[in-house]
Amino acid sequence: METILLKLPFPEIYLADGEIDLDVQTSKTLVVDGQQRLSTIYQYVTASPEFTIKNISKFEKLVTVHRSYPTTVKNKYT
Repeated sequence: METILLKLPFPEIYLADGEIDLDVQTSKTLVVDGQQRLSTIYQYVTASPEFTIKNISKFEKLVTVHRSYPTTVKNKYT
């Protein structure tokens, strides 16, 4: 999450079209690569109790910038 919050590049997430159900006109999208990244982002955004990581505030508490961030990052968000 820190990588995303600091707006640094991170690996791409690859999706593929899955089965199409013509009866109900729905389709599925499959995650080819990036399931763990998507799960982590989801847990962070929803403030899930499963999301535990040191030195990063959960989404609901992003009002303050963590003291360990470089000054250039702090200045952007304060």
